[in-house]
Amino acid sequence: MELRALPADVISKLRSGVAIVSIAHCMEEVVLNSLDAGATCVAVRLNLPYHKVQVVDNGHGMSREQLSVCGERYSTSKCRTLSDLEHPKFYGYRGEAIASLVEMSGMLQIESRAAGSDESHCKIFTRGHMQELSSSSSKRPSVGTTVTVLDFMFNLPVRRSSVSETIDFEFCLQLLEGLALSHPEVSFSLRDDISGEIRFQAHKSESVLETFSQLFGKQKAASLKHATLNKKKFAIQAYLSMEGHTTRCLQFAYLNKRLLLKTRIHKLFHNVLKKYVLKYQTLPGLPTSPTKLRNKHPIFVVFVKCLTKTYDITFEPRKTLVEFANWDTVTKAFECLLNGFLREHKIISHNFVL
Repeated sequence: MELRALPADVISKLRSGVAIVSIAHCMEEVVLNSLDAGATCVAVRLNLPYHKVQVVDNGHGMSREQLSVCGERYSTSKCRTLSDLEHPKFYGYRGEAIASLVEMSGMLQIESRAAGSDESHCKIFTRGHMQELSSSSSKRPSVGTTVTVLDFMFNLPVRRSSVSETIDFEFCLQLLEGLALSHPEVSFSLRDDISGEIRFQAHKSESVLETFSQLFGKQKAASLKHATLNKKKFAIQAYLSMEGHTTRCLQFAYLNKRLLLKTRIHKLFHNVLKKYVLKYQTLPGLPTSPTKLRNKHPIFVVFVKCLTKTYDITFEPRKTLVEFANWDTVTKAFECLLNGFLREHKIISHNFVL
């Protein structure tokens, strides 16, 4: 067989298919762009029968010049050098997300008003092609950006046919819960445009614990205990509960503030806390109840901070694949943090080994 380079449109479709894998991932990437833009208020609107996602923010917005290159692959304001790649300060530093959405959306509209400007500008793409860039007919009332994705995955009918409106909406809600926990200084909301109902709201707060209390109740938040570990080029900040929950939905892990899903990190914390903390709660002589016995899944919020060059990360529809260059070092750090936590709360008297 003859070896030939792929056409540009095929390359683009392959790349975009890898980059954005679901409605929820589409929403997450646009919200992360809002956070990169310094937004303190992010409103998401979903209309899943029309495969529509809209994100409205109050970030610093884009000028006409900036908007003119927005949506072009590898166009980004967040990365200029290889050093920037090794020490990214933003989520969307590769300039991939919006370009991928352009390729996968029947229509994508970006309306923005830059800080210090009274003018709003609008850019429209249809099926991967830019149609126009013009002044908006209706001026935005405030600085910021609105991104509207319509007919998402129009060119991937098999993948789109697997979308379940109920399941995907719930997954979007769970992702926003995770983003709200890692950004307590930002308010988030989620509206179902079919019913007009606000399905999720998280107000700005002073801390992770305060946001956790807003979302999951004061009693659950009160059970969380703080634990930290700081090593050279590696830091962990964790909130670990002395109680359990009926499902694993209150297990959150982050890598450089990026929300992770169903990783080896989740499994490690789940197994250790279940073995020691939840087992301790049901030891003979301690009061038990049917509720306590049902709450068999640990609760935790774990933030890991390290150099980006020490790991690779890949996002799939319902899980995240994370590979560290040296898992032994990472595991030892988790082991050290958990041993310190368990000894401090007199749950163990001797260190365990993972």
